[in-house]
Amino acid sequence: MKETFHYLKYKVYHLSNPKKGEIKELLEKLSDDLGKHGLGEKEGSEKAIVFAFSGHGCSKGQIEYIYTNDGGTLELLDEIVFPLTRRESVQHVPKLFFMDACRGGEILMKGTCPSVTDDHTNFQKGYQHVLGNYYIAYATIPHHVAYANASGSRWMPKIAKAIREEDDSFQNIAAKVMAEVNKEVSDTKQQCESINRLNTGPLYLKRLS
Repeated sequence: MKETFHYLKYKVYHLSNPKKGEIKELLEKLSDDLGKHGLGEKEGSEKAIVFAFSGHGCSKGQIEYIYTNDGGTLELLDEIVFPLTRRESVQHVPKLFFMDACRGGEILMKGTCPSVTDDHTNFQKGYQHVLGNYYIAYATIPHHVAYANASGSRWMPKIAKAIREEDDSFQNIAAKVMAEVNKEVSDTKQQCESINRLNTGPLYLKRLS
């Protein structure tokens, strides 16, 4: 995914084995930059904002979490999606989130999901968000582990390659790749899925000039 968006000439930030504070700091910086520089105020000035994560995760009810390298957790919608969608000035800019992580109740060697309290539901309301315009691609369905090949993720490399090489809309590419990958997996409990809240029509991730 990193190589794909380097090729497309997007500005890329990469964190290897990040701690919770490092991810939050980067997201807050990006969110502040969106506001300060008016990113997206001119229609078509940016193609998309993309967040990709490969690691451990879990779910508790409808609340999704990812684990960080220091044993911390980040709530997907409240702490990752929301910081990049809260600016009204970038509402027409699509936000894409690729989550290559398990969504089970427990992850071996990483402890268990946090308890869900009212403090964890201020943004998560059945995947609805007033600002919207985002797309979340998951490696697996809720409450199940994510299948991986010996070399790693079974779908993220394929969708990254297709984005880079195919002349089609992102929506069509994502649907095609997920369908192909799901056919390869005999266990229906380990299927890819997506949450589509894009409202900008067909999205073409062309190489930026």
